[in-house]
Amino acid sequence: MTKIINLDDVTKVINGSIILDKLSFSIEKGTFVSIVGGNGSGKSTLVKILAGLYSYNGYININGYRLDDDNINLIRKNVSVILSEMDDNITMDTVYDVLIMELVHLGKSDAYIRKRVNDICNVFGIRNILYRDMRLISNSERQKVMIAASIMEVPDILILDDYMHQLNVKDKKLVIDYLNKLKKKNNLTIIMVTHNMEDVMNSDRVLVLDHGKLVMDGTVLQVFKKKDELKSYGIGISFIVDLSLRLMDKKKIKHIYLDRRKLVDVLWK
Repeated sequence: MTKIINLDDVTKVINGSIILDKLSFSIEKGTFVSIVGGNGSGKSTLVKILAGLYSYNGYININGYRLDDDNINLIRKNVSVILSEMDDNITMDTVYDVLIMELVHLGKSDAYIRKRVNDICNVFGIRNILYRDMRLISNSERQKVMIAASIMEVPDILILDDYMHQLNVKDKKLVIDYLNKLKKKNNLTIIMVTHNMEDVMNSDRVLVLDHGKLVMDGTVLQVFKKKDELKSYGIGISFIVDLSLRLMDKKKIKHIYLDRRKLVDVLWK
């Protein structure tokens, strides 16, 4: 598979403290990668570097371009980034205004914009709030709208910086399912930074950072099985995941479950 992001010895020092320490890894096109880590692990700093907001030492290539001042505008054309602090800058725009902003900037036709708005409303169930002020909708609705806006024109790379924690369970599943459809249909590369280990369940790969270093890299199951090591990095797993892992070891079940009722149903059978 084609590598769409490549990092080599990326280092970031802020106020004399090493935030990222010679970080190296690559991400293949069309994969769903979750980045997790405890407080101070460097994951949010990494996102800001990938978004072109922070300088860095080392080498980063995104979609065929070296990440530097000369190429940042070219890179941003095909990368959507949603930062956790974006909610602090919500304006008086309506949901509709937010959804069409990028399409208008790209010069898309009115007919194309109407179709995309209609499509995204059908998928995300936001037609009833389409003309409401962004400041007056719920936190869950706002996060859903911002994610929808980021994929109105499907990018090559979508980066979410801890940006689903306000979604309720139903909306989170809706968003993840749709992103996975885009991954398959459009070869979308998804990078999700999260502090919630249960959010990584749909990932192809999980990267664990600790004090600016990559300390674990593997599939969801490979990473979850190292629960004691995860705990040493300040990352815990829920009881239901831990129980699932124990039952998998005993060949009682084949998958990790997040829903206790589903797990009980499987064991009951």
